[in-house]
Amino acid sequence: INPPSGCRFRTRCWKATDKCASEAPPLVQVEGNKPGHLTACHYPETDETVPAPRLAKDPQPAA
Repeated sequence: INPPSGCRFRTRCWKATDKCASEAPPLVQVEGNKPGHLTACHYPETDETVPAPRLAKDPQPAA
């Protein structure tokens, strides 16, 4: 197995940035998660955050 550098999910994550490519995120407890539910993300979602809409970098017209 040859995972990508940095965050292993960055190649399929809509929130990925350059930081995700160069640094593996630490495993942390996020406020609002159940005890023991850990997250490894530089940009974890919390009760206070709402996911941004998924936008294409280079949108293509519909066929």
